[in-house]
Amino acid sequence: MKAQEETRIPEDRLWLSYPEVETITGFSRTTIWRLIKSGEIQTARYGRSVRVNRRSLEAWLEAGGCQ
Repeated sequence: MKAQEETRIPEDRLWLSYPEVETITGFSRTTIWRLIKSGEIQTARYGRSVRVNRRSLEAWLEAGGCQ
């Protein structure tokens, strides 16, 4: 059932979790991890959690992303 549910992510949320980035981009967790490791998108750690900066993700997508 969870795959069928539509996830709504508030537009004002600046930091996103892996599942939220997966929803926005359609990328796998591994692809997101590679983007983070290469420094193409900005992240922050909160304890053991990693959050992706929404603005850096959107800027990367607007610049052409994975072309």
